[in-house]
Amino acid sequence: MYGTVNVVNKNVVVNVQFAPAYVLTIKETGLPSGAEWYGETYLSAQGLYHTSYYSTKLEANITELVAGTYTWWAFVENSNTWPFENVPYSATVTISANTTVTAHFVPIYFMHVNAVGLPSGARWSFGMVGTMGYNYSYTSTGLWINFTAPSTFYSWTAAYAGYVATPGAGNLTLSANTTLTVSFLEASTLTFTETGLPTGTAWSVMITQGTTITTLGSTTSSVVFSTVVGSYNYSVSATGYAATPASGKGTLPANATVSVKFVTATGTLGGTVTPGAATLYVDGTQQTLGSGGTYSLTLSVGVHSIEVTDSGYVTYFNNATVSLGTTTTVNIALVSIPSSTSTGVAGISTTGWVLIAVLAALAAIFLVTTVIFARRRGKQPPPVAPYSPTTPAEGAPPSGAVPAWQEPPPPPPPAGSS
Repeated sequence: MYGTVNVVNKNVVVNVQFAPAYVLTIKETGLPSGAEWYGETYLSAQGLYHTSYYSTKLEANITELVAGTYTWWAFVENSNTWPFENVPYSATVTISANTTVTAHFVPIYFMHVNAVGLPSGARWSFGMVGTMGYNYSYTSTGLWINFTAPSTFYSWTAAYAGYVATPGAGNLTLSANTTLTVSFLEASTLTFTETGLPTGTAWSVMITQGTTITTLGSTTSSVVFSTVVGSYNYSVSATGYAATPASGKGTLPANATVSVKFVTATGTLGGTVTPGAATLYVDGTQQTLGSGGTYSLTLSVGVHSIEVTDSGYVTYFNNATVSLGTTTTVNIALVSIPSSTSTGVAGISTTGWVLIAVLAALAAIFLVTTVIFARRRGKQPPPVAPYSPTTPAEGAPPSGAVPAWQEPPPPPPPAGSS
């Protein structure tokens, strides 16, 4: 530990606090025998760097480290002589005692990137990002970018404004000196214009270039692709409409504009109706049948309802799907209503009238029976006395006379009598 003090015309007292000191031992793997290397640490809490002595052995020691969390590195003394790098580039270690870490050295290789197709003096860029903390970013106005990087996995990109790089990005594992060629093509604007669609109708265009597919949609009369290069294939669509052309191909900059005309997408619904005198309705609208009950209708693509009626036949209902540019055939044969259920007077069948008559007769019988029993319940017979041979009392009815409870009721009084 060290520091500074300013002494001016008076005694100065400096307080020094001692803390335990520890050793960080860095062990290396991957270097050839005799390679010279060293380790370094940084304690951000105090802003202190510590460096080991150069070592040609398998380990190097960094001493006088107080407790704390350090960032540490390991480097070869001369990368031209020993082209190796430690991976990852840096790491952290928390020290509260003597501690050991391991540095993994891997070979360094050359990366050569060649740009093709750019105008003279164009400043283009190349970047490479590694998984072990090694990141590279370069620009150049020449045809080449050259640098070295350790052997590990990288993702890379190349770019120049107004141009499209092919390939423009990729991945690689640097395991040898590598040359990468990137072709640049000037980007063009590809415009599709449409006619025939109602205002505000959505439509879309899909273009394919190699394995790259791009789809754009619009509710205006144009679709514009701003960064298209070279040859392309395209397809155009709008729900419920047919496009002309619906697909095609072109090459920029020659084929930079494509005009598309939309019409309502239609198909044909046709067939035969039996009997031919029946009435055909499609989507609720009566249609005219031809000779023999034939019909052929041009309809919009989609599902349509069908109804056929005729006197004496069961009404037919169905749905049919009409597809673009094809004929959907629906032949219809009505089923006659059986004669046993043919309609009679007032809409009631003959069988129905028979049933009604039977029910009426049963009702009349039931009514008469009900009246008879009701009258009998109104006059009950007197109790039967035991037989006696005695002479009937004075005023009693003679033997064999009809009892009073069995006599019919008296006739009603004559009209006008009181």
